[in-house]
Amino acid sequence: MGAESKKAAAYGSWKSPVSAAMLASKSLGLAEPATFGGAYYWLETRPSEQGRSLIVEYCDGRERELCPAEHSVRSGVHEYGGGAWTICEGGLFYVNSKDQAIYRSTAEPGCEPMAFFQRQNCRYADLHWNTVLGQLLAVEEEHSGEAEPVNRLVTLKPGQGVAHRQVLAEGADFYASGRISPCGKHICWLQWNHPSMPWYGCELWLGSIGNRGIQNPLRIAGSANESIFQPDWIDQSLYFCSDRYQQWQLFRYRQGSIEQVSHFDGECGLPLWQFGMKTWCLHGDKLLCAVSRQARWSLYQLNPENGQQRPLELQASLISGIASDGAQSFILASSETQPAGLILLGPQGEQLVRSSMALPLQKDDMSRPQAIQVGSGEAGCHAFYYPPCNQAYMGLPDELPPLVVMCHGGPTAATAPALNLKVQFWTSRGFAVADVNYRGSTGYGREYREALDGQWGIADVEDACNTALALAAEGRADRERLLIRGSSAGGLTVLSALTFHSVFAAGASVYGIGDLKILAAETHKFESRYGDRLIAPWPERADVYEQRSPLTHIEKLNSPAIFFQGLLDRVVPPNQASMMYQALRGKGVPTALRTYENEGHGFRSEQAIVDSLNAELAFYGAVLGFTTDSTLQNLEIDNL
Repeated sequence: MGAESKKAAAYGSWKSPVSAAMLASKSLGLAEPATFGGAYYWLETRPSEQGRSLIVEYCDGRERELCPAEHSVRSGVHEYGGGAWTICEGGLFYVNSKDQAIYRSTAEPGCEPMAFFQRQNCRYADLHWNTVLGQLLAVEEEHSGEAEPVNRLVTLKPGQGVAHRQVLAEGADFYASGRISPCGKHICWLQWNHPSMPWYGCELWLGSIGNRGIQNPLRIAGSANESIFQPDWIDQSLYFCSDRYQQWQLFRYRQGSIEQVSHFDGECGLPLWQFGMKTWCLHGDKLLCAVSRQARWSLYQLNPENGQQRPLELQASLISGIASDGAQSFILASSETQPAGLILLGPQGEQLVRSSMALPLQKDDMSRPQAIQVGSGEAGCHAFYYPPCNQAYMGLPDELPPLVVMCHGGPTAATAPALNLKVQFWTSRGFAVADVNYRGSTGYGREYREALDGQWGIADVEDACNTALALAAEGRADRERLLIRGSSAGGLTVLSALTFHSVFAAGASVYGIGDLKILAAETHKFESRYGDRLIAPWPERADVYEQRSPLTHIEKLNSPAIFFQGLLDRVVPPNQASMMYQALRGKGVPTALRTYENEGHGFRSEQAIVDSLNAELAFYGAVLGFTTDSTLQNLEIDNL
């Protein structure tokens, strides 16, 4: 459609083909692709079923659901879960969200799953079956009373009635990636202790395994300053990713020595937020590797014997999961113009097996990411800029678009230049978007990740502010209509920007952090000492936590803010949002709070996703004074 046929309308008021209802009800969460026995499997989350997750099989062109309707596959270990199922010679094993019990079935049509193992107050994740020993290996997390949960590495061996449980390793604060060698004689695992997080430093251990458990344990890699990711066996060699040379590369341990086998221009590891994450796998006699360079992902084939690497043709800029049966690769990927989908990649090219959604946008309605860098050196940051885009509309003469600065969670996470309808939700309405990879983000090497050490709530906030101001100075955004939104750790960035800087006209905090002292005292075990590295040692330097907390400087926060919070959230407790909301309400600043009774950390149900997006859109329109196409017409905003 040419410019002459477009309707001129105020930015932010355009009618969009991307409704919140469509985005929620038609979208699926896809994760953890796997292959076994000539079939392909994945974990699928359905907002239309209240966020239920189930395992789906694809074989001979047909799909089949492998979980009964009353079950939802999700682990509660570390609250983020992951690795809650495996398909193997022993059958299908999975963790049911409601009771955290492990269930087992043969995965044959009509076979009902049976309870395999359950222990009071215990959760399980990172399931891995060893055929030689006939055992299921898992991470166990025991919650009892007020004490901190206890993590262990255990095996569960089928027997008559309840499976037999054996503790293999305990004593460290955290365990992950327990893998038994194909011969059944050796075992590897990761472990780390407070106050470290696994992407700062963890240890790779190796031992012999027998009836008496692990013998002769030996730390072979990793330290407080070396992060290990995804160890696994190929024959009798142990492969793993390490960032000992700044970027995660593949290494191999065999015959008592370690050698580097990849030299990618980028990195093939990730922060271990969830169990079951994979960036490499065996593919015939080669390795298949997903590699991130400046947050853009590519697929490579690697010969581990001579280091030769070859890029593979795949229409993707984000790769979120990887598997192979030797003949074909099974990849979870998305591109700038295609949503996340499960792709079979083989000699015949790409075959889309499952898409996360039926795309509501035509290509002319899609805003494409533009990589930008703001500043340079230690104070520089990266972002992706998305201009307003809707083939039916153009902005009014002499008007610049409002800008939504998006702050990802983590903060050790990253955004990628892949199609995200939560971005297009804004750009198709006439907003510009800046999706910021502030200092501390993954995808740019260890040095960039560590640039947030001691600076959380400062460097990330500066990066968000500087990105917005730079785009306004370049005429790509309206300086008077700069907005900021973020979830979880990104919520702290939002509230800190609104409190300590005068850049943004309004913001949205989605299960975000307002008081760092209360968070440090109340959050779950996995992240309870995260702030020691990002802020300062806790509780010795509680004063720094107070200095960085928006709630303790509420007199400086005068910009409108809306809050969204799941009432079952154990990562960022609900009192964070309610305290911030009540403080703003009491001082007369326009504000609103939307809570969701059955939601935790991350909204899964259609109702919560639809309501939160429409409410945020309506809030921006109300405080900035323009009409939107939000279906929520009567949003309650205090002090407006």
